Amino acid sequence: MRARTVNLARMDALPNPFPVSDITKNDWKKLSDSLREDALTDLCKNGYLQRLERKQARGGRPTVLFYKHPELY
Repeated sequence: MRARTVNLARMDALPNPFPVSDITKNDWKKLSDSLREDALTDLCKNGYLQRLERKQARGGRPTVLFYKHPELY
């Protein structure tokens, strides 16, 4: 629950959609990697975010983007 509270308080500062790296760049020092992943999973399960993977045209790892629920932000 604490992780979700931290994320919800800062969600407005993020673009829509946003990659995980935007969370790291925005100086969210209170979130460790595991706590950040747990928080994003929790936010997706509760309908605040939607996680989508965008495949790269040239192969490689897909880009993971998180979309904010339009009625909540």
